[in-house]
Amino acid sequence: MNSLALYDYCFCKTLAIGPSGNENAMEFAKYISREFSEWDKYPARVKADSYAGILGYDDKNTTWTFPECKVLNEMESRPIVTSSLGDPDGVVRARDYGSYTKTRVTQSTQNDRICAYIDLEDLEKPIIRSNGTVNTKYARYDTLWWGENDRIQRGDPKDDGPEYYADMGFALIQAVIDDFKEPDNSSIYLGQFPMPYSSYTTVAAGEAFQGLSSMFGVLFYMFPCFAVARKLIAERSGRLREGMRVMGLKDYPYIMSWYLWYFAFYFVISLIVFLFSLWMLPITGSLWLFLLTFLDQLSSMAFTFAVSTLFSSPNSGAVFTCAIYYILAFTLALFGREDSLWGISLLPQCNFTMVCNNIGYQFGIGITNISANVVNHGFTLTMGVVMLIVGFVVWSLVYLYLDQVYPHENVATRKWYFPVQMSYWREILGHEEISKARGSTTEEGEEPDDMSGIERAWDQQQLELLREGQTVDIHNLKVGYGHVSINAVNGLYLEMFRDELFVLLGHNGAGKSTTINVLSGMLTPTSGDVRIFNHRVPEDMPLIRRSMGVCLQHNVLWGDLTVKEHLDLFARIRGLSTEGSEKLAEEVGLGMKYNAKAKTLSGGMQRKLSVGVAFVGNPKVVILDEPSSGMDPSARRSMWDFLRTKREGRIMCVTTHYMDEADILADRVGIIGNGKLLAYGSTSFLKRHYGSGYNVTIAKTVESVPDEPILKCVKGHLSDEYPVTVVSSIGLELGLRIPFEAVDEFGPMFKTLDAEKGSLGISSYGVSVTNLEEVFLKVRELALI
Repeated sequence: MNSLALYDYCFCKTLAIGPSGNENAMEFAKYISREFSEWDKYPARVKADSYAGILGYDDKNTTWTFPECKVLNEMESRPIVTSSLGDPDGVVRARDYGSYTKTRVTQSTQNDRICAYIDLEDLEKPIIRSNGTVNTKYARYDTLWWGENDRIQRGDPKDDGPEYYADMGFALIQAVIDDFKEPDNSSIYLGQFPMPYSSYTTVAAGEAFQGLSSMFGVLFYMFPCFAVARKLIAERSGRLREGMRVMGLKDYPYIMSWYLWYFAFYFVISLIVFLFSLWMLPITGSLWLFLLTFLDQLSSMAFTFAVSTLFSSPNSGAVFTCAIYYILAFTLALFGREDSLWGISLLPQCNFTMVCNNIGYQFGIGITNISANVVNHGFTLTMGVVMLIVGFVVWSLVYLYLDQVYPHENVATRKWYFPVQMSYWREILGHEEISKARGSTTEEGEEPDDMSGIERAWDQQQLELLREGQTVDIHNLKVGYGHVSINAVNGLYLEMFRDELFVLLGHNGAGKSTTINVLSGMLTPTSGDVRIFNHRVPEDMPLIRRSMGVCLQHNVLWGDLTVKEHLDLFARIRGLSTEGSEKLAEEVGLGMKYNAKAKTLSGGMQRKLSVGVAFVGNPKVVILDEPSSGMDPSARRSMWDFLRTKREGRIMCVTTHYMDEADILADRVGIIGNGKLLAYGSTSFLKRHYGSGYNVTIAKTVESVPDEPILKCVKGHLSDEYPVTVVSSIGLELGLRIPFEAVDEFGPMFKTLDAEKGSLGISSYGVSVTNLEEVFLKVRELALI
């Protein structure tokens, strides 16, 4: 401190000298005006000692320096010395006296404030009355409701000492009076002596509370911070939230459910703090402490929500979230200047620490004094309450924004500027619009060059469904990930029709799951046009999800919820009644497990429950990603029967790795590879196009029976244009392949085989068509050529 602290603290520029008309007062005023008109420096009367730094003493020049005093004399031509005050107490108590705004003197436009009143009626016993309104040891506060100014002592009453007298300029004024009395013999000695003070009491627990407030404000929330972050990240990484979202749950009811749950949780915690404070801080208004604790918990919760959006792993994400919360608590110590308190107080951990420091002074919080300016550079409890509320709002908005735009695997995100998009606000306000139908101009991209394996010869019924929009129509769909130049889906064209079960086949990495994720709204397409019942994806997803059921590749289940509770939950998400849940459970084979918790079910039963969830509310579009995975053969057969009964009146899309499942269920099959459509059509079309013919299997009576007579008999009934190929001849079995075109000649051939069984050594024979697995392998083989 290079100059006397008097002017840094009180911002005053008037000395009141009295009593009015007194000869000593008038002479002293003349003395100051004559000797200190420029206020450049004041001759030193003391040598350097331990208080020199506080007094502004320069031991090199042996002077007190007052650079700010020169500024005082230049402002507004106001007098520095006033000797005409008869009633200084009346001036100080006036409503228009001075300003409580803590503004530096060079910026002040308020009325001048009196530094001190000097009573010189008895020159031998001068009285110096410092202005209490600018006393560093006292704080002012404004009452909450009426805005009246009042003052309160801060710190310990025993804190007075040499530093205090130096800081307030009392020692300086006393030295000037001594010089006036005896110019050549005055000197200054500062010492500490016991002085009387007002009686007061303290509560040991309250003093401990003040000392531990910094640690208390941070550690109090560490465990809830970890728990909240871990649960939030777990639901996102486990795709539970996405599972509910694709079933029609909007974001804000989901977020509100989290907020309401923790509102209740923190209310109980704050109530416990309230009861504890009745003992620990008996003179503090416990209701205010309850409010402060509750608001701090809510603001900390919103902060945790916001930070948790940056992580994908529940455990490590929760640890890093807590670490960020803890590290930012040191912001107060590093940057806690007066001009930055408002910004720092947005951090709940710093805000609560400053509030606890105020509470620890034990002056008592009440309805009329929560604006008391006690410590922390004027950070009052009112500011604490206000900034906790503001912090809660700010961190909630940050969370809502990051939740929508920060990328996570298999989670649809919005554009960074989504808050200014009209489509977003229409969705929020419920003013949803149907996108315009696709025009004649298509996006860049062409259908496959080789259309031989694509069946697009629609019958009259299918053409009618196309005109009515009763289809899923994928047109030139492209989906890319990040900065990868290769698209997972690269120009896909598909049609799915109502009343049909469509099966999508493809090897791992072919783009099958990506297509399903686009249809369910979990991924946003890079380009292309996707329509479901003439509603566009992703723009119209809120409308589409009202009538869509989805069974994802992973189970969207909560271990502690029963089968009944799962079906009821998703019915409520759709806004439907829960009456049909028991019947649906029986249809998927879970009637006996209706009240069993999901975590007690086997993998196959959990899959049945996921399929049942997809059919809640009788949706018009059902997407099933490997619905029978994990089931035993008997359960798979039962699931096939269930799915066949549900195809009427809806579009069903199924992906599977089981070719027999696709062969049995599919009305239409699409095979994709490298993100493009390789084959498409009914199973009979694909078998005819990619199959090599019929397989005839002949069982011989004994292994020694020769193959040539049998082959001669078969070929004798077929034209030369239909070659017969021996597929296998192992043991008692002979396998032949005959072209599809020879089917008309099978009748005579079978009659001859029946008539000559004995002579040819045939015990039995059978015929089968090419299966879908062979078609799939053939398509893949052609795609690799």
